[in-house]
Amino acid sequence: MMLPSRLLVVLLIILGDLWRALPSHNLLWAVVLCDGSAAGLIFFSKQLDDITFGTTLRGGQINAHTPAFLIAGFGWVLLLCFSALLFLGLLVRNTDS
Repeated sequence: MMLPSRLLVVLLIILGDLWRALPSHNLLWAVVLCDGSAAGLIFFSKQLDDITFGTTLRGGQINAHTPAFLIAGFGWVLLLCFSALLFLGLLVRNTDS
């Protein structure tokens, strides 16, 4: 079940990142890709686990489910770390020089 507060927090973080990245066209694409994939991990963690369950790779088979909270937790880490890098100015280049 998706909590409305979780949806609101993710949307506010994404809107803040987009606002911060407005001066740079390339940075906008990075925000869309990174925050979009993080939101996908957060909101569709159970479905992503179901997609990979039972697939084979080099003769082996994935026979254990990954807990949804781990997939969603990785999405939160990705979203918050990218936002921190963006707002600390580590991704924004100074164009005044």
